[in-house]
Amino acid sequence: MPAHGRRQLLQLSLAVGVLGTASGCLDVFDESVPERWRFETDDIVLSSPTVFDELVLVGSRDGSLYAIDSDDGTKHWEFATGGSIRSSPAVSNGSAFVGSDDFRIYGISIDGGGAPGTERWCFETGATVPSSPTVAEETVFVGSYDGNVYAIDAESGAEQWRFETDDPIESSPTVVDERVFVGSDDGRLYALDSETGEESWQFETDVSVRSSPTVWDGRVLFGSHDGTLYAVDATTGEREWAFPVGTQVGSSPTVVDGIVFGGSYDGDVYAIDVANGHLQWLTETDDRVYSSPTVADGRVFFGSADEHVYALDANDGEVAWRFETGGSVLSSPTVVDSTLFVGSHDGNVYGLDIEAEGSSAGTRTELGTLGHHDQ
Repeated sequence: MPAHGRRQLLQLSLAVGVLGTASGCLDVFDESVPERWRFETDDIVLSSPTVFDELVLVGSRDGSLYAIDSDDGTKHWEFATGGSIRSSPAVSNGSAFVGSDDFRIYGISIDGGGAPGTERWCFETGATVPSSPTVAEETVFVGSYDGNVYAIDAESGAEQWRFETDDPIESSPTVVDERVFVGSDDGRLYALDSETGEESWQFETDVSVRSSPTVWDGRVLFGSHDGTLYAVDATTGEREWAFPVGTQVGSSPTVVDGIVFGGSYDGDVYAIDVANGHLQWLTETDDRVYSSPTVADGRVFFGSADEHVYALDANDGEVAWRFETGGSVLSSPTVVDSTLFVGSHDGNVYGLDIEAEGSSAGTRTELGTLGHHDQ
């Protein structure tokens, strides 16, 4: 079904109360969101910020990882690689880990084992590394466009194992209960043993899986470019439900209080019941949503290729505000201490003052994982 026809059908169902509350409306919002600071890089910012010890760590397509003061937006240090950084950094034990289009994964000192912003080690893969690392049990897990998932010792940078898929990997791994969950452009979601790299199971979709999986209450949730959001059993890989979005899903889902929030290339953001896959509400933007939502203080925050950052009411999808940048916002926001941090295609990293208590640590941790889990 064409996207506009599917959307009209969903909105009709919402309006008559079959699936949930009414969808959000873009002409009702407050745009008075104070900008605390902006930091300019030399190219677009696809990387999603990670906040650690009052530092905002974020990469740019100019090839550098930046450490920016979370309070005033000044630069603490910059680490240059040999290629664009689309990967989002992870932090563990005083080090940041990030992939680069120079085919390498870097371990970079933050506050231990060397001067801040200096290289601890680098590990070379066979292709670009847009996947974002995840750290668990002192091991860095990350995918590469060479089609491999790598397990790398976080201290030394030595390879522990690799698992080969049939196509490039842009999805970022999630590690729960000694299993690594990750998607591949070969159309499959894989579950691997975190100690050995042996395959536990695989789930096949029709096309690329670039969404990064989220694990919640024994389910693995992820999107596919076949236009579907899936929930599969984390132990067996059996499908529990599938929600037909109708267009590519590159955004990674977030779960709060039993509701899955995700975005898609049709410009919509969805709230779906995690137990049964039923739609609760949808809100439209004016362009694709690749940014992964995060939730803090009852609001859903995300970016859109329509150049805006959005805040929605998590209960009904109504737009609380949107903030205009100078380019598409494919970076995923992070919220800490009433400040939202996000990158834009205009080359800037933004710090926005928002009225939100707490942080988004429960839905995307401060240490850099794009998904979250219930551990």
